[in-house]
Amino acid sequence: MNVPEPPPLPRLSFRKIAEDVLEVVNLEKGIPYTFKRLIADPGGAIQEYLFENRQRMAKPFPLLVLLVAVAAYMSYRFLKINEGGVDLFTNSQDAKEIPPMILKTLTLYLRAVTQYFNLVYMSSIPLLALGTYLLFRNFRLNYVEHLVMNTYLFCVQTLIFILFVPIVPFFPLIAILMGLLTYFYLAYALKKIFRTKWGEAIGKTIALYFILQTTQTFLLGLVLVVVLIFG
Repeated sequence: MNVPEPPPLPRLSFRKIAEDVLEVVNLEKGIPYTFKRLIADPGGAIQEYLFENRQRMAKPFPLLVLLVAVAAYMSYRFLKINEGGVDLFTNSQDAKEIPPMILKTLTLYLRAVTQYFNLVYMSSIPLLALGTYLLFRNFRLNYVEHLVMNTYLFCVQTLIFILFVPIVPFFPLIAILMGLLTYFYLAYALKKIFRTKWGEAIGKTIALYFILQTTQTFLLGLVLVVVLIFG
């Protein structure tokens, strides 16, 4: 019995590679639907993914990795984030007025930002999840559910960054608008997800950023202590 030869494989192309990647992470059809839901009805979107149907929306963590990779490229491309900028800061006149150990810590932090932009950029998500977990304990969501929720919200905020960052070098004040949009989207999303009034949503968003900044400052302080002891 003759075994038929398998059909020839299609030629590889960039389009084929992109389709394969999107298919693996369920993004090819999920991206438009996901952003539509997260922008128009963030409460319904989070409810759908956590408790109803996890097939229609793009998976949160692959989507985040994809968007942060794009954001990293846009930052290097338009904001000129690179090692040269770190060296320029270290050798500047202002840097000479900073105590040596603090300057060393800042330099290490800046190098980490330039070399590991993706990881540093995403590092706030677990802290934001901790913040919403503490501020909205009465909703009885566990920490992982808060982590998924904040990942989706962070994806929308990253999309805002991607859309605005090419304009920032030409109109620096646009960065203020970008920051305001990021803040108000988070307040709007928390209002919809947790069904609060605007005053509570805005207040808890401020508290959330306070928790984030306080925790990050504490962690940076730990790094400074390590540098002072072992540096």
